[in-house]
Parts: sequence; structure tokens; C-alpha cells
Amino acid sequence: MIDPADSTIDLPEDFVNYFGLYLVCKEANDGEMTIIRKLQDFMSPYISRKTATKQGVHKIVLRKTYWDSSFDDELLFKQSYYESSLCSGCE
Repeated sequence: MIDPADSTIDLPEDFVNYFGLYLVCKEANDGEMTIIRKLQDFMSPYISRKTATKQGVHKIVLRKTYWDSSFDDELLFKQSYYESSLCSGCE
């Protein structure tokens, strides 16, 4: 289900495994976002949001799916490599 989202923001295929769709709820009193759940591949974002919104204000967001910060280095390396390959003919 993340494929339409990654094509909308032009996310390279190498990065797709690092991100996922999450159902979040915005707290009324302080405006903070609370993660309700990570949407699995079989879950419809539209139906999940529609069902949850009956109980409050919910949104679907794209977030990183890992907790280990060592992946940040690999992701930054891949991003810089990807961006430099895009600009190789820019000069």
C-alpha cells in the first residue's frame, strides 16, 4: 500500500523498506500526534482512517519503520548517492 505514496513523493525503490504508513491521532488539548498503529500491507488506509475517525481526528502519515539509528547512516548515504547521481549532468 505504500507504493502509491512513494511514487507521489518520488521515493527511490531502495528506500521503500525504510518507511511505512501509520494511523495517528491528534490530541485535542496539546495538538501532539500519537501513533495508533502501523498499517500492514493488507490494511486499507482509507477504511482504517474512516473507521478510527468516528472516535476522534485521525490521519495517515508516512514515517520511518525502524528504531535502530544505525540505519540512518545507510539511509543518508543512499540519499546522497541518489541525489548526486541526479545532478551528475547538472553542470
